[in-house]
Amino acid sequence: MKRLFAIILAFVMVFSLAACNGSGDTDTTTASQSYEINWSYVPDNDLVGAWVPADNSTNECVLFTDDAKLRVAFGTVVFDSTLNYGVDGYGNKSCYTEGSYLYGQWTYKIDGDTLTINYSDGDKVFKRTEYTPITIEAKKEFVKNDKLVGKWLNKMYMDSYEFTADGYAIYRQEYDDGINVYETEVKHAYTVDGNKINLYFYKTNDKTEVVETKEFTIDGTRILIGEADYYLNGEGSPEATQAPTEIVMD
Repeated sequence: MKRLFAIILAFVMVFSLAACNGSGDTDTTTASQSYEINWSYVPDNDLVGAWVPADNSTNECVLFTDDAKLRVAFGTVVFDSTLNYGVDGYGNKSCYTEGSYLYGQWTYKIDGDTLTINYSDGDKVFKRTEYTPITIEAKKEFVKNDKLVGKWLNKMYMDSYEFTADGYAIYRQEYDDGINVYETEVKHAYTVDGNKINLYFYKTNDKTEVVETKEFTIDGTRILIGEADYYLNGEGSPEATQAPTEIVMD
């Protein structure tokens, strides 16, 4: 899969607070008040839902799901990472994720339909929105290729292509480079032209279509797509000619 999306940002948030009494002496922190956060996968229902950047400078829709996922949607390209939720003794709400979007630890506040995230490179402000997953239509010129239909998996690098009999293709990847950990799903329409697959998708929410063309060769239950090989239903050798690269958004 062509590189579509990568953001690697620093992730440490440092908290400090000093409270003084009327005599000028520093008050001591009680046992119930602590900066220590007990992380959990229990989502904050106030945060769950869809949000978009308030300044409209970027095109993503950010979804906080009820199963503790941070989902970022660019057209038919979707990234999922796991969210940890926590609150410290002072009531500061925090999240932590190893995904490439909003990587690391950050605090947040919600005021009505406005979400403010205190991130390492400055505050990020979002507005609540309604979200309907974006779909792409199959091409009228699509002709089924029986040899291509099915799910083709590379077990070693945990990515796959699934080609349907009605003109759709889904690319999936589980990415983990020791820093970023996320899952990707890209929904396409596709056509076949000789030994080439044309993969059509949207990488922005305004439905601007992009097409990516890859050469392919099928040998029984093995398919070579571009420079990487896959096996029907994951059967056969897990060897690959080239590891899938991190998806980077242009």
